[in-house]
Amino acid sequence: MPFDEAGFLGDQIVEWARENYHKHKFVFDVGFELNKYAYVLRNSLTINSENGQQVISSTLFSRIHNGFQTTLVLYKMGLETEAKVILRTILEASFILKAVTNNEEEVVNFINTDKRKQKQLLEIILEKDNFNIYKDLKSSLNKEQLEQLKQEIKEEDIKDVKVYEWANRADMAVFYAFVYRILSSDVHTDIRVLEKYLVLDEEKQNVIGIDSLPNHVDIVRSLFTAYSIMIISLNCLNELFELQQDNILQAYEEKIMKVRE
Repeated sequence: MPFDEAGFLGDQIVEWARENYHKHKFVFDVGFELNKYAYVLRNSLTINSENGQQVISSTLFSRIHNGFQTTLVLYKMGLETEAKVILRTILEASFILKAVTNNEEEVVNFINTDKRKQKQLLEIILEKDNFNIYKDLKSSLNKEQLEQLKQEIKEEDIKDVKVYEWANRADMAVFYAFVYRILSSDVHTDIRVLEKYLVLDEEKQNVIGIDSLPNHVDIVRSLFTAYSIMIISLNCLNELFELQQDNILQAYEEKIMKVRE
């Protein structure tokens, strides 16, 4: 079946993905190997349920690890923009993971940011729902809950922590300044991202079609970023849970550097 009849849900994408893997075999194989090691490490964790730092960090790592695998799958299938959207998601999660690992007090800050999000959501439902979209939810909520949240936020002086602030606290400001901002154009549907879906004539003046074919643009750079995020995250677990995996992680770092060469 031709690709333009079923796209990424047709049979042709299977052959394309196979060819894409063989074309970038070394790059993919490094990721697959790192993924297996990540499972070994996460399965070795003994999490103390009374230790908020361990609980939050392990769940953040799980989110990052799942997103890491998703990025690999999407790039193998030629879904480049979609892969970058997930890549930015796990980069943001890695900011929080590293900040929490660096400083136990950030656990409370992370939890408290959820109170502000709860307040914003309750305000939308209870105070700003002019079209009564949330009528089914309103029966289980009341303004006392909202007022209590507002009081807690005021008394505890809870402030919203922005993404760039998490990056700074994680000592990953460079990642935010360059990688995060570049990936944001794919997340927010930047006009430059949309241009790649157009097929132009030879003079690059007229649109003659829509391009929805799979591609592997930026695959090396993007997967190198994904592998770097995973190494940072694994190092967080290694430090927090005292897993003594320094030598192995160093070896993986050296292998990942070869991806960029």
